[in-house]
Amino acid sequence: MKHKLVITSFLLVILAGCEDGKPVVGRSQAYPSPDGAFTATLEEVDNGMGFGLGALYDEVHLTRQGEAVGKHGDSGRSVVFYAESAYKVGSEVKITWIDSRHLRVELGGEQRPGRAVGQQGDIAIEFRRRSRTP
Repeated sequence: MKHKLVITSFLLVILAGCEDGKPVVGRSQAYPSPDGAFTATLEEVDNGMGFGLGALYDEVHLTRQGEAVGKHGDSGRSVVFYAESAYKVGSEVKITWIDSRHLRVELGGEQRPGRAVGQQGDIAIEFRRRSRTP
């Protein structure tokens, strides 16, 4: 009986900690524009929904240099792209600045964007799907 109580208490602590509904950033990589005026930030975000509803997302934020990344998903003003992660090697999202006003976001998997903004301010954003290599 004592073991059941300990196990139940342990599971409740784990579940309470995992289902607070707040996104958790696992990885974050900043890509400054060539002129240094803007930063594109690629993040791997756990949506914080917990067991059964949780998912990892690839998310791209576009901010002015020095401006903090804000909210995630649809409510984030700086979010120009997000899609559920493909979870496969070679399917990672890649970011490239073509020049100081043109950003390229490349998808490697079969991800379907939840958001893909083609223009934010004076920055044009291009989305491409990388071809598969046999």
